[in-house]
Amino acid sequence: MERTIIGSFFFPPLLAKNGLSNLMLALALVPIAGLLSLWMVTWEPVGSRSEDDVIGEPMIARNQPAI
Repeated sequence: MERTIIGSFFFPPLLAKNGLSNLMLALALVPIAGLLSLWMVTWEPVGSRSEDDVIGEPMIARNQPAI
């Protein structure tokens, strides 16, 4: 609901300022820019712990007292 209200507020001024063709071009480029940013950010899972590693470990280390 909130996104619809925000879109209803910003769409008419942007349409009046830029025109329909430029606004549609900008709206088409926004998802492409998002995909490019996701493609550029790299996440290297090597060296990170998986769920199986975390679940198999005890909550308290063996060399620490359980206080």
